[in-house]
Amino acid sequence: MSGIGSDEMARIRTALAADRTLIAWVRTALSMISFGFTITKFFQYLQQSEHAPFSHGPRNLGLTLTALGIAGVLIGVLQHNQILKRVNTDIERKRMSVSVVAALGVAVVGIIVFVSVLARVGPF
Repeated sequence: MSGIGSDEMARIRTALAADRTLIAWVRTALSMISFGFTITKFFQYLQQSEHAPFSHGPRNLGLTLTALGIAGVLIGVLQHNQILKRVNTDIERKRMSVSVVAALGVAVVGIIVFVSVLARVGPF
């Protein structure tokens, strides 16, 4: 019979719940970053094709959504780490979870998008 007690099972369940919550943060942040980028590019294309007067409004909205997405995913990572410290799971301390790696990847992509839209340079 397995030697895992009910306390350890509760810790594992809590750690997995923290991972699910972080993935929800990642999903929301990715949506905000991509929506902000899409708004910026759509209105940039519209202004170029119709020779409309230049307005910073759509670009600022896109930058704001991108910044909120980056902040959201970083807050999610901090919340995830605080929960795992509070639960004190040895399992989670020995490895970096896939959800944290995904969150940090989304944050890096968000920063690249933010800088490229802000400076109007880069791959985007």
